[in-house]
Amino acid sequence: EHRAENGPRCTVEGCDRVLWSGGLCTLQLGRLERYGDETQEPATATPHQIAQFMAFAVAYEGTDCIEYPFARDPSGYGRCSEEFGTRLAHRIVLIRAKGQPPDPGMFACHVPGLCHNPSCVNPNHLYWGTVQENNDDMYVDGTKVRGEEHPAAILRQADIPVIRKSGKSNYELSLEYGVSEGCISSVRNYKTWAWLPDEPDDPDADEAAA
Repeated sequence: EHRAENGPRCTVEGCDRVLWSGGLCTLQLGRLERYGDETQEPATATPHQIAQFMAFAVAYEGTDCIEYPFARDPSGYGRCSEEFGTRLAHRIVLIRAKGQPPDPGMFACHVPGLCHNPSCVNPNHLYWGTVQENNDDMYVDGTKVRGEEHPAAILRQADIPVIRKSGKSNYELSLEYGVSEGCISSVRNYKTWAWLPDEPDDPDADEAAA
């Protein structure tokens, strides 16, 4: 039975998660079954508990986040034991709900702008993405910074197209901008700031030079 996102909610005070069973959401039910008290964190889970939850998550058709209620890694991602070892819970759910990834190297990614909750295993919040797409998602969600947003950045975004178009040597530019020659070289070779497109040449300048 699917729980709609506008349907009943967990009865535990302060918890607004989707109702699963017995008046509780998956998180509170896991605590109750483990300790007899829904306010306690479960240290471990039985195979039956995990199997029940995973079946519920795979079949879920709503839009709410479904948080994995059992073991998680330091980043908040659920960890689930299977025949071939411990794996990411949201990846297992995505495989069961939508099939194997088109390429073995793909990541189970949370849809950017919709969900950046690492413990969420709602298959409607997940998709198969490349390494680049996974990195781009982190910038969209604000979980990773780049360019001049980085606290250690010296160069500004406006400097990059100027450096790439300049006829000066790496050494001259390094003195001008107060960075190393290697930094200038990396900018020019698109090893850094690669996401930033070059600005097009000024057509007015070309016309004036003609």
